[in-house]
Amino acid sequence: MGINFPSSPTVGQAYPSPSIPGLPQYIWDGTAWNSGAVFETYDKIADNNLFLNSGMEVSQEFGGTAMAKAAGWSYTQDQWNLYQTGSGTFIFEGQKPPGTMPVRGFRTCLRLTCGSVYTMAGAGDLVSLAQPIEGNRWAKLAYGTVSALPVTINFWVNATVVGNMTVGIRNGAGDRCYVTSVTINAAATWEYKSVTIPGDIIGTWLTDTGIGANIYFSFGAGSSYQVAPNTWSGVGAAWAHTGVTNFFATINNQVLLTGMIVTPGSVGISAAMSPMMMRSFADDLIQCQRYYRNYDYASAPGIWLFPLDLTSGYRRGYFQFNPTMRIAPAVIVTGVATGSAFNATFPNVSTVTPFSCVIQGDLSGAGYSYINSLKANARL
Repeated sequence: MGINFPSSPTVGQAYPSPSIPGLPQYIWDGTAWNSGAVFETYDKIADNNLFLNSGMEVSQEFGGTAMAKAAGWSYTQDQWNLYQTGSGTFIFEGQKPPGTMPVRGFRTCLRLTCGSVYTMAGAGDLVSLAQPIEGNRWAKLAYGTVSALPVTINFWVNATVVGNMTVGIRNGAGDRCYVTSVTINAAATWEYKSVTIPGDIIGTWLTDTGIGANIYFSFGAGSSYQVAPNTWSGVGAAWAHTGVTNFFATINNQVLLTGMIVTPGSVGISAAMSPMMMRSFADDLIQCQRYYRNYDYASAPGIWLFPLDLTSGYRRGYFQFNPTMRIAPAVIVTGVATGSAFNATFPNVSTVTPFSCVIQGDLSGAGYSYINSLKANARL
């Protein structure tokens, strides 16, 4: 006996609904009805998504605040590094996706807005969003060998204008690059994109704590950064394909991104399945803290610093990084002293390793001190 599925289902529709104990529930992905068990499997293998912070939910540095961006590279949401150079100005923020997403499950997107026009008149002009992937995580793809695997990149994008953006991969040294064109078909509309890039069998691809690969999304570039698409190249300046559209040619133009997925192989993730490839916020936060962590304590006690003896002003604390950071981070601390002032150059840190650091908050006399802010940066 067959199953009498609905004749005109919508993406994400469940059948039967509500579910019936003892019977499987099926989900329509736009092409076929899939057992709910498939969704459970995808949920369990979300760690195969090599992107971190795929849903743009983690922002330890800025929260949901709209920020003006300076020229050059700087991080937006955790793990997402934005480059801009040229005539325009940029504002970025994490926000709730505007309108209605085509599928359920996405709570946040990254919004890029030009505060003034980018002409892309300069040969060295560029707007590109990248995620550097640590070599330890990229190693499974065997790039630089005859066994190199292809990868498939899926993502949701919503742009003010139609045109052709670039998706690309480059190694840490920037001497092996591949770019391809992705068409935005409808303005101000969420679209789901899929791109498969063949594995690179030559070149040096790090498999340690350095940059294994940079995967990037470019939205305009001057002539110096454009190369022919769809082939591996040794051109170090390959950040966009020839003829890439300038998506920020008009003030207040926007590009919004979420649901970023990169998986081994040539078969991508369907739009309906894409939310299942997002880690939970808690899991993503832990993963991101390998590269950056920001502790701000609104009030005491923060991190207490304790005297080494009963007479001196020496104050010390020990801070353990959990999880372990990628490398020994650059650490910045601020603190509060009561009873006596901090000595010159204090508070500071010493004996910094990927596992921990010693915090020093020496005072000029009797009193107590504590740390109210600690930022540790081991980003790629």
